[in-house]
Amino acid sequence: MTQRLEVVGIDKHYATPHGVSRVLRGLTLHADRGEFVSIVGPSGCGKSTLFNIITGLVEPTAGSIRVNGIDVTGTTSEHIGYVLQKDLLFPWRTVLENVILGLEVRGTSKKEARERARQLFAAYKLEGYEDNYPADLSGGMRQRAALMRTMVTDPDIILMDEAYKALDYPLKIALEGELLETARATGKTVVAVTHDIEEAVTMSDRVYILKAHPGEIIDELDVDLGTTSTDINERRLAPRFNEFYEKIWRGIEQRADVA
Repeated sequence: MTQRLEVVGIDKHYATPHGVSRVLRGLTLHADRGEFVSIVGPSGCGKSTLFNIITGLVEPTAGSIRVNGIDVTGTTSEHIGYVLQKDLLFPWRTVLENVILGLEVRGTSKKEARERARQLFAAYKLEGYEDNYPADLSGGMRQRAALMRTMVTDPDIILMDEAYKALDYPLKIALEGELLETARATGKTVVAVTHDIEEAVTMSDRVYILKAHPGEIIDELDVDLGTTSTDINERRLAPRFNEFYEKIWRGIEQRADVA
């Protein structure tokens, strides 16, 4: 069966004055329709580099990226949306103008783009801030605007790089639950990199554990918490939550000890 997203044998090397720096080695992973996949590992394991390769921002030294069976290595794909840890909002554009940027790039009329974007402001707790500028917002509010900028384009594959890190806990829980429910209901594929093991276990169908120097996968865990609920608090109280938390923690800790 063709996977929606396939990362096949990705290597990434950089030439330095002191020789070759190997960032990623032989990375192979996949994510299918409706799946939530997390990638966890220590700092320096190349998670952000991997995302930049998936989105076509960085060329791999070897390997390929496939979307729906088609090789998209080194190119951008309209099927992929990317939510960064930093919001990267343009300070000269209003919040609404920032949110519709991706739609404008795709050629959507400004009227349609604004209509689609305005539907999201209440859900992301930014109603009434449409005409404000990024400087008027708190860090958490800016990150919510960045999330909206990706979600309004309705991508099939959503890449999330520590995207909820700046949010307050109640909103983080609410948006996590909404994203999980959306993935289940619409078949969207979500791939997240995170340092938060609790978040990875709560959200994921599958978790890949990476080691650093160079970054490579050391384990792949299929997560079955024993519940189909998308309520985040219920999932964290699920019978097998602690079991998977400990497996991931031990995998990361053992590699850190070896290093």
